[in-house]
Amino acid sequence: MYAMVKHCCDQRYGIVTQCFKADNVSRPPNGYFDNLLLKVNGKAGGQNVSLEPKLLDGLPVNTRSTMVIGVDVNHPGETERVMSSVAAAVGSYDQAFALYNASIRVQAKQRDETIKQLDLMVGDLLRQYKDARRELPSTLVVFRDGVSEGQFARVVDVEIPLIRRACAELGAPNLPFVLIVVQKRHHTRFALAEQNTSGRKPTYNVPSGTVVDRDIVDPTLKSFYLNSHFSPLVSSLLLLDYPFSTDHFLSPLSLQGTSKPTKYVILHDDLNMNADALQQLCFYSCFSSTRTRNVIAIPTAVRYADLAAYRAKLHIEAQRALELGSNKPGNTTLSSGSKRSGSGAAPVSSTEEEAIITKLNCLAHLHEKVKHRLFYC
Repeated sequence: MYAMVKHCCDQRYGIVTQCFKADNVSRPPNGYFDNLLLKVNGKAGGQNVSLEPKLLDGLPVNTRSTMVIGVDVNHPGETERVMSSVAAAVGSYDQAFALYNASIRVQAKQRDETIKQLDLMVGDLLRQYKDARRELPSTLVVFRDGVSEGQFARVVDVEIPLIRRACAELGAPNLPFVLIVVQKRHHTRFALAEQNTSGRKPTYNVPSGTVVDRDIVDPTLKSFYLNSHFSPLVSSLLLLDYPFSTDHFLSPLSLQGTSKPTKYVILHDDLNMNADALQQLCFYSCFSSTRTRNVIAIPTAVRYADLAAYRAKLHIEAQRALELGSNKPGNTTLSSGSKRSGSGAAPVSSTEEEAIITKLNCLAHLHEKVKHRLFYC
């Protein structure tokens, strides 16, 4: 039912929706309505969190004309109905990095993580930015999720030229951009040498904004670990002095659990930013998520790209269910990859696979009224 509602509203009628369970309304958990209204406000084009302008002004990039892009790929599981990978890219089009456009593409499920149609996706975002701002951005900051270290070379060889091509096709071949890989799947953890007793519960977790960029990082890569959020739950805000700034900030309310830092690897940097500037840029990019007033563990653009890719998968599943229900012939062509759906099916040819991908991209198409909204949040 949920997938069907989202398909009809996001794709057929262009209506931004917010679903909720009746049980949660009659017996709401603590903070339920606050979180619900945060999502509603974000989907309606509102802004729940904003950074102090002076913080962004200290970066060596004009944030007022910068577009932050998040890119992610959602791969299918063995038991899922849609056996194709869904790639999503979201791009900011306001000065506060709170409003994002979305571009969705479907590709065959492969072990290769590269996005073959990234030039089309970035081109979509650039055109939508230009429509909203009447000019192209002066800088692109691209956060790429879901790439392992063994695939860095493929991203450099394939995806960076695709980004260049998208810029060139819109008349900006020399548009500077920064490409940063965001990695969450690792086993690195940090802890304080001495227990922090300033909160209600003593903790060894490191504070929000902690950066580690030496000793344990790969010396052949331009990389660092950033713990942008804070755990476990504390009762009050902590006044922290961040190591890469002379300003003091209030640490946001935290989530319960063990702090897991995010690893950032810079694969391309036309701006030649120093380590402190890159770390600040990544830290500030973790704010402004419409789902919470607090800082999150990864850049907001990456989180949005992940949500958009998952929503596109629901759209395709809903339409597949409709076709199966109507008994239309040839509905097995809604799966792509090495084989048709169904056990014992013969492998598909490259021509058949291309036709499948074309059809799936049509099924993932968004209504014009919602693609500029945070419909996936």
